[in-house]
Amino acid sequence: MRAPPPPSPAHPAQAPRPAEQRAGPRRRPGMTTLVVANQKGGVGKSTTACHAAFYLGGQARAKQPGGADKGRVAFISCEVQKNSSNTLKKTYGTANVRADAFFRSEPFDVVPTGAITVYEGGPFMADIERIQGAHFRTQVARIAPHFDYCIIDTPPSVGVLQVAALSAADFVLSPIEMDEYSVEGVVDMLKTIIGVKERFNPGLVFLGMLPCRLQNTSPRQKAPLANLLKHYSNYVFGLDEGCKTSVRQAIPEALAQGVPVWQLKSSGAREAGAEMLAIMRLLERAMGR
Repeated sequence: MRAPPPPSPAHPAQAPRPAEQRAGPRRRPGMTTLVVANQKGGVGKSTTACHAAFYLGGQARAKQPGGADKGRVAFISCEVQKNSSNTLKKTYGTANVRADAFFRSEPFDVVPTGAITVYEGGPFMADIERIQGAHFRTQVARIAPHFDYCIIDTPPSVGVLQVAALSAADFVLSPIEMDEYSVEGVVDMLKTIIGVKERFNPGLVFLGMLPCRLQNTSPRQKAPLANLLKHYSNYVFGLDEGCKTSVRQAIPEALAQGVPVWQLKSSGAREAGAEMLAIMRLLERAMGR
């Protein structure tokens, strides 16, 4: 499965409309798959993916107590840097197979390990770029009976790993940092999503772009933020609700401990946790769960 060429002419208006985020929940049966993707690193992608796993794992467990035969969240790290894997395995360990198993034809045993089952990424994922990604969607479908959610963290570039993940997803969320280069990359990300919808996954729903790592007093971020809101406001996740994450030391501290930021006790963590929980609650509603 190769990365699709962008449609022509490439214009944001061609992009899939974000899901209606304020509508009442529409219950989706079976496993819901969310991809967190951007084509630039350092924008809060793995932070968002990990907190989605923490939140959705806790929510699913609360709704279905005692279901020991079924896992809550499958987390597939398609990243070479394994940032998200390193965070989550501190608390949840790792699955019986690595993430590269999803790119091979051989079946594997599905063994949920708790609230979050972590299919670990790492440097070995670089080898996947030299093979086809056709098996990924099949393998994700195979684990579906065992989980409520599947969250896929992707590398910060278009390629086999990112396109395969999008081809298997129900939803995609794109964190974005407010700098000139990140905002310029918005169109490239939208082109990729459009191409995947047209060629591989017509049911893919684009939830929107999530502003991350905001600094309210930063002059450097004001122009990119104004540009984003002027040209792409229809594609900003939780715009009316003010959803965003700010630059706070509590977030890397929480990730280093392998816990969500809302579990820390400092005042900075309480503020960061409130921001993150607002995002996660809206995300859950937008996915109809």
